[in-house]
Amino acid sequence: MKIQEIEIVGFKGITKLDLHPKQINLIVGKNNTGKTSILEAINSTLGVNAIDMKRRYDPHISSLINVNTKESKIVIKLEREAKYLLLTKPEPTDVILEFKKDLINRIKEFARSSDKDNWKVAEDILDKILTKEGLIHEIGKESIKIESSEIENKTFNLFSYTPSIIKELEPFMEYVTKEIFSRRIPPRFMESMLTRMHFLRRPSIEKSENSVVLIDELRMDEEDVFSSSKKKIDDIQTYLQDGRFIENLKRFDFDKILFEDGSEIPYSFMGDGFKCLVGLISRISPKANIVLLEEPENHMHPAYIKDLIRQIVKFSKMDNIQFFITTHNSDILDIVTTEGELEPDYENYLSQQLNVIRLECSDKDTISYELSREEAREELGELKLDLRGR
Repeated sequence: MKIQEIEIVGFKGITKLDLHPKQINLIVGKNNTGKTSILEAINSTLGVNAIDMKRRYDPHISSLINVNTKESKIVIKLEREAKYLLLTKPEPTDVILEFKKDLINRIKEFARSSDKDNWKVAEDILDKILTKEGLIHEIGKESIKIESSEIENKTFNLFSYTPSIIKELEPFMEYVTKEIFSRRIPPRFMESMLTRMHFLRRPSIEKSENSVVLIDELRMDEEDVFSSSKKKIDDIQTYLQDGRFIENLKRFDFDKILFEDGSEIPYSFMGDGFKCLVGLISRISPKANIVLLEEPENHMHPAYIKDLIRQIVKFSKMDNIQFFITTHNSDILDIVTTEGELEPDYENYLSQQLNVIRLECSDKDTISYELSREEAREELGELKLDLRGR
């Protein structure tokens, strides 16, 4: 599964954008030009998931639709098929019943009481609140309707719980707190439960076996290593030894790194740059076809950035993985465009498969320029000025 074309209309800050990706796509530009939005558009379309979207965007789900458009549409053309995601504003009166169901389901995640009489009273209070015209309008305004090629014969709605909505729900929440919860809870627990989505956990590394992988935090901490399987640890060790990232590495283990001379170093003592390399290797599953990487240079010493680029090129070349990478780092641009920075076969691969996507904003429009490795080299000065936020 490889992306051949992306069309984005009205998604977040992007009004309209057409892209023609290659194997390694480096996305650059000034702040607020839509770099991260491209990654999110791809991830939302190919890996659409209600829980993940709630976790990422609550309580501002409605902001996924550009303020200057009535709907958001993303079309991604793959080698053999096209996928789409359509976000629209629902009619307020059409979503009230579903909003009620969503609210009650969130509460039932924590409530122990199964007293039908108490729930009946709670629903009666809620039904009365949900007849208020202003509240109905606010719920409609802060909701989005999602239609996707990945959801068979159905759509679903997502809701934001804004402060004004929560304010109107106070009588209902006070009753639930007093009569339905059978244990003492903090005063603002109910509001926190609705807005912060505590019960929606970030997927673990071991469960990230999708064909599309979004990595917004590359560094792998010690607790992540401890939670990894033995097979994953063995895979990390193999990559580290093949890439010669550490000289004389004998074993990468759960709690320490062992060298050929018998010395050992706890994983926690290693630098952030090394942990970022381990994070990249560990988060790319055997099923990964497309990897979305958000500013991988964060926490990395410049000396490790070249190793990171080597590993990305190796994954792309050997495992046929397509990368979309946002960056603010001039070292990355230098490494991928300058002759002699990498091994000849890696540079030949980049000459064929590197696509530098430069984003600019003009009035309310997003403008993109797609540059080959050679073209990016010629415009390197301008590209670096963008990174400095000129």
